[in-house]
Amino acid sequence: MIGWFESTRPTKEAIHVVLNRTINPEGVAYDWIHNKIYWTDSANSSIYAMNLDGTDIIDIAHVDRPRVN
Repeated sequence: MIGWFESTRPTKEAIHVVLNRTINPEGVAYDWIHNKIYWTDSANSSIYAMNLDGTDIIDIAHVDRPRVN
């Protein structure tokens, strides 16, 4: 699941779910210029992007180890 909440109301009830499906997001980034969310998913060995409302999910790249430090 990927979601957000306002910093003034950090409660479980205030979570706005953006994407609610079986994923394993490890690294999540917000692009405020293009209003996109990016994440790596090691379970699928991929890097994804989507709109802020959870639409237009794109598999950007399939890589062996998407989260290597």
